[in-house]
Amino acid sequence: MVQIIKVLFTYNSKFSYSFTYSYSLQGNVMKLVIGLDKKILMKEMRLRHMSFENTLYEMNVNGTKYMVTPRQLQVNPLNDEPLGCNFLHYKPGNKLRIPVEFMNTDLNVCIRRGSYIVKINRYLECVCSGLDIPKTIQIDAKDLQDDSLIRLKDVILPPGVSPAKGVPHDYVLGKLTAPK
Repeated sequence: MVQIIKVLFTYNSKFSYSFTYSYSLQGNVMKLVIGLDKKILMKEMRLRHMSFENTLYEMNVNGTKYMVTPRQLQVNPLNDEPLGCNFLHYKPGNKLRIPVEFMNTDLNVCIRRGSYIVKINRYLECVCSGLDIPKTIQIDAKDLQDDSLIRLKDVILPPGVSPAKGVPHDYVLGKLTAPK
């Protein structure tokens, strides 16, 4: 399911007096610094939670439409207001950080007896072959045993998604820990 949010913001050179801008397109990197309304950005952050960085947005610059993903979101530690956010021009094959989610934890016998899952890595760097980017990578915790590690090689990734180059096959995502 392709999830593209229509026009997060529009830049037009006629209104350059109200924006601070620097535009250059070099390879995959598009730099466009705009005084974006913090309310819009905070609304998107609250709506998307952990999957904010792997959501596709359509940006309109002087009539040209670009697909972008937010990267490197800086947040004020005192009040959680965004200080800045970079948007990267998205092309299929770019690296994305996709959040990991554990499903069927209520059906696991060990978890019913008091065990719990320790999330070691909350994100997995992936490469998507098209515009179909999953919100989360879902891991089935139904058949896990106590003190078992959840590794990347044990996870079934959605179609069109593969681990990024440099992510090892024995990459640990979590561990089911028994109570003491």
